[in-house]
Amino acid sequence: MLAAFALWADTHLFVGGDIDAILFFGGFWLLSTFGMVHIDALRRANADEAWRAFEDGTC
Repeated sequence: MLAAFALWADTHLFVGGDIDAILFFGGFWLLSTFGMVHIDALRRANADEAWRAFEDGTC
């Protein structure tokens, strides 16, 4: 879901062009992009062996 929000905001960011669009869609892009990074970091910090095996297979 966050990847979809980031893609949506990224495409609208360049189409809008005015400062309002840059602030609005840029905020969505930042929140969704860094949200994905943050969730992965939390999962990694609290990971058990099953999660590590899953992550190694998908990354």
